[in-house]
Amino acid sequence: LPLKDSGLVRIKLVICPKEKRLQNLIEDNISLTLGINFIASEFTVGKYRMDTIGYDTEVQSFIIIEYKKTSKYSVIDQGYAYLNTLVNHKADFVLAYNEKFNRTKRINEFDWSQVKVIFIAQSFDEYQKDAVNNPELPIDLYEAGWFTNNVLSLNWGGSFYGRF
Repeated sequence: LPLKDSGLVRIKLVICPKEKRLQNLIEDNISLTLGINFIASEFTVGKYRMDTIGYDTEVQSFIIIEYKKTSKYSVIDQGYAYLNTLVNHKADFVLAYNEKFNRTKRINEFDWSQVKVIFIAQSFDEYQKDAVNNPELPIDLYEAGWFTNNVLSLNWGGSFYGRF
């Protein structure tokens, strides 16, 4: 709770903005919010269009980010489809990286064992949380909390419980 005139002010959790607004906010601040570099938005490869493609310099690997308005979508099978697409279309991702950063890296210079899919939504159901509660599964869930004071909070693997 923020301080106001030496007292506390209650801030409330509100409905997350539309997917596109959340996507733009994350992409514009991707280094701050997720600690990765931005490569592309609305990246189409094969038969899929992925919301955001990022790159993690620490592990030298690609990150696919998808935004969801609600948890009703089946994120696990979508995550696997995107991971398989990435593995089967490595050259497309390398080309996007090289064009974005004006580099000439080759396919074997990336760590393909570290690729990951991140889903960002206001909430996820218990089945989704339990399904990704496996350190071997390269899918992460981030719950986005949007508050009345225009603050965005990303909570990895957990929920916003309690009264706001």
